[in-house]
Amino acid sequence: MAVRVHHTVTPARHTFTMPPRTGRLTAVADQDSVEGTADVRRAFAATFASGLAELTDDDLTGGKLTLPLGVSAWMQQEDVEIGEARAAMFALRSAILETSSLDSDSEPIPLLARDPITSLLSLATYLHCLVARAAAHAATTRLSVVERALPAVNTRLRTSVG
Repeated sequence: MAVRVHHTVTPARHTFTMPPRTGRLTAVADQDSVEGTADVRRAFAATFASGLAELTDDDLTGGKLTLPLGVSAWMQQEDVEIGEARAAMFALRSAILETSSLDSDSEPIPLLARDPITSLLSLATYLHCLVARAAAHAATTRLSVVERALPAVNTRLRTSVG
């Protein structure tokens, strides 16, 4: 009986390591960096909000990866780091509460885990539910809630970074 030897798919010396990820703003001046960070956060907030508006409650049930993969894809698309994404998501929360008819005093404040990835996904889940509550309270669509909030997000991010 012959013994089969497993060969790797990629031949030796044909693999390369990826260079460490550097932020897109590392080589610019401080003021440009601040403005660039605000632009990146606004772009991510718009991408995240529009993606969030398209999700349904079923996307969060049964161990589905729709939300985690969506957040990851939106972060990659806009080239943001976790801290920038979290800041944009908190700005979106504030903007939704400001532009919706929900009572911001009775709205829970999301608790964040120590692990940055877990806290980001927890915040995304909270925002998904917040958009649903705001839409149900105003008897409108999730997309309408997000569209009303985005100008306020842009204003908040423009003033908070600078």
